[in-house]
Amino acid sequence: MDYLDLKTVFSDLDESFGKFSSGQEILKDYARSTFKQEVRVLLGSVLLGQSLSGSFELFKSNRFFLDSIGVDLVPSTERIESAKAELLKHRPTFFDPSVLDGFKREAELWLQSISCPSIFSNMATAKLTDVQRQHLDAQGYLVIKDAFSSDLADEVREKVLWIAERERKSGTSFHYGSGKLQRVYHLLNKQEIFRDLICHPLVLDVMEHIFDRPTLHEKFFLSSWHANILGPGAESQVWHVDAATPEPLPAWPVRANVNFLLEDYTRKNGATQCVPGSHTLLRKPKRDEAIDESDLLTLVGTKGSLVFWHGHLWHRSGSNVTDNARIGLVRCFAASHLREMALEENCFNVASDIPPAEFSRSLKKLVGADHGRKDPGLM
Repeated sequence: MDYLDLKTVFSDLDESFGKFSSGQEILKDYARSTFKQEVRVLLGSVLLGQSLSGSFELFKSNRFFLDSIGVDLVPSTERIESAKAELLKHRPTFFDPSVLDGFKREAELWLQSISCPSIFSNMATAKLTDVQRQHLDAQGYLVIKDAFSSDLADEVREKVLWIAERERKSGTSFHYGSGKLQRVYHLLNKQEIFRDLICHPLVLDVMEHIFDRPTLHEKFFLSSWHANILGPGAESQVWHVDAATPEPLPAWPVRANVNFLLEDYTRKNGATQCVPGSHTLLRKPKRDEAIDESDLLTLVGTKGSLVFWHGHLWHRSGSNVTDNARIGLVRCFAASHLREMALEENCFNVASDIPPAEFSRSLKKLVGADHGRKDPGLM
């Protein structure tokens, strides 16, 4: 759980806490207490997995925590201790670990349920297995079969083809390489189904694992969300990694990818190829580097599968030697910590309310107004 999750739980205290059986008991103590701000700090600490003993010290200068629980100023040590003493008078079991653990567990399950799109409702609590985590860490890739239905794959494939055709006719399509490869960018604003797809529970769980680090902030952000179409005869890409950083590559992940397979990926239609374990080399493949065929792995998979790979993994799309286009959705994530460290104010978000005509060229560059925009003429 992070600060944004905490804010959801605390956004309407009576309504949210009333959804949890243990929360209803906690509400009684909250309503009775004369230390409501202090109780919010204590419960917020529990939900974030922090020790009750002195944990509020972590938040004295942390505006994120205070905002998420609706508190203006961190209470003093004396007031925190007084609040704990008052609660213990009325309900000696309030600070019992089993009670608080139950409350936290119910809150986490509720957050998962409200975050899961209806198309994945049967997978609301889907999690990686230990074996899958170990394979991903060691090899740098992971294929999960039957992660979404064949019918959903067919529906999304038809939508991608329709959008791609419209963009070709309007002259706004994006082609690369020999021209037989096309990408449909900015899926977030193309149709609602794409906004649902990016919230697949397994995808989020994998990214939580890859980008895990000791922080109470979000660990990753969406970097790109597009469709990739390899037309008949499309050539293979060059070997590369998805980390635009100088070498040696950092030991921590910069980016990570997932492909939604809208049809079977095969060796003939351009399934992604990789060099297993290469993410541990912490360097980029050279343009003229010879890759031994015995070191290659083609990430074949059936329709409805998810294919993940670490951003440091050497990979490329294969060549499509069939007579049909191969279509998949590519979702890329990036570690959040650079933004977390440097972005005290979200200037781009604020600037989105300013009419484009009022932006100078310099101001556009400063707030990153054009960064990542693939469609021409948006600003």
